[in-house]
Amino acid sequence: MAASTAGLAVDPSRKQVEKTGDVVIYFAGDSGDGIQAIGGQFGHTCVRMGNDIVTFPDFPAEIRAPAGTRAGVSGYQLRFGSQSVLTAGDNYDALVALNPAALQARVKGLKSNGLLIINVDKFRDNDLNKAQCKTNPLDDGSLDRFQVFKVELTRLTRAAVFESPLPAPLSTREGDRCQNFFALGMRSRP
Repeated sequence: MAASTAGLAVDPSRKQVEKTGDVVIYFAGDSGDGIQAIGGQFGHTCVRMGNDIVTFPDFPAEIRAPAGTRAGVSGYQLRFGSQSVLTAGDNYDALVALNPAALQARVKGLKSNGLLIINVDKFRDNDLNKAQCKTNPLDDGSLDRFQVFKVELTRLTRAAVFESPLPAPLSTREGDRCQNFFALGMRSRP
């Protein structure tokens, strides 16, 4: 059964803790969304915590592919664990998808019952058309085998950025560029 949340709060009494030797996570979004930056930062944090790690940056083959298309999806796969980790992993335990194209391009690698964090603010009709989605995967039942967390990432990032005491206000475009680190913060919380 798929879980859903519009915000970030998860009831701690419902939180199930599972011990595992290693975890594979995949961050996916448009080229230019800062996916490589958050993948590198997440990896750096894993190493500082004493974990073994292997990373696999995944750049789009097409130079300057149109935003929101599958050809422009950038990704970063990390496998980390408390024991020796020798490969980047085959399938991932968690996927963070910043748009429909990223979801469509990478969902096939997510394990059944894996965590799927989706930026629902990028699932408008125009976004779905760019990603060549015939139906909205958030509504068609195709994601039922995963633990889906629907997050209003764009709205929450803007609220966090524009409510902060910055010396100079950011434009909406500049604020939206912070979504990658907002998503990283959500994924990094214990």
